[in-house]
Amino acid sequence: MPHPRPFVCLLALAVLAMSAPGTAAQDPAPPVPACDASLPLLWIDGGRASRGVLDAAEREASRIWAAAGLTFDWARATPARPLRPDQVLVMVREHLPGRPHADLRVRGRHTLGRVIRVSADQPSRLIELALPAVTRSVLDQSLFGRPVHDLPPVARDVAVGRALGRVLAHEIGHWLFGREHTPHGLMRASITRRDLVAPIAPALPAAWPSLARGRLQERRRGCAPPCPVRQPVTSKGTVPCP
Repeated sequence: MPHPRPFVCLLALAVLAMSAPGTAAQDPAPPVPACDASLPLLWIDGGRASRGVLDAAEREASRIWAAAGLTFDWARATPARPLRPDQVLVMVREHLPGRPHADLRVRGRHTLGRVIRVSADQPSRLIELALPAVTRSVLDQSLFGRPVHDLPPVARDVAVGRALGRVLAHEIGHWLFGREHTPHGLMRASITRRDLVAPIAPALPAAWPSLARGRLQERRRGCAPPCPVRQPVTSKGTVPCP
């Protein structure tokens, strides 16, 4: 199997270096982003996913977490794009090397995704997804009465991307709430292939919508709390703080 492209490796090393304590900054620090209910996600594509697959994955992960009041700020890595200190990197890989942990498996198949962790209680800013394993799990399923592998390329990319988005949504759940799984829904330890392509995704745990915003602000290291909004005495409107 070919090695990841140098650009992918350099980006992955860069995020670990930025997270290391005591690293001396050589350049002026970028503006500190405000903490809010949006999570910045940066795609690093080492699995050569099509644009249609990534677009569908973004839509599906966003739709799932919108139920918990969260939004995602999506970006795609380029050599000219600097890494922000608050971004979570989503690396699409051809396989996931090493021992899996905090992962999602298709029942009877391989690991589909995982959060790389600094410690048992602390996630890093790197999520890995195994695109070929997700694709294999989807192609033998049926949509619209036809096998996915027989669908036109655009529809096939949407089906694969939607499955990839569900795997990513599961891993974001681990990034926010830890390594535990639930007996049912999106956060099960394993998932059926049918769940990856079904019209409706497995649901988030029922308690999470009320907790997700607070947990996101705890996890988003390197961002500034939003400044309070002042209420002018003579106006019913609001103005932002300077």
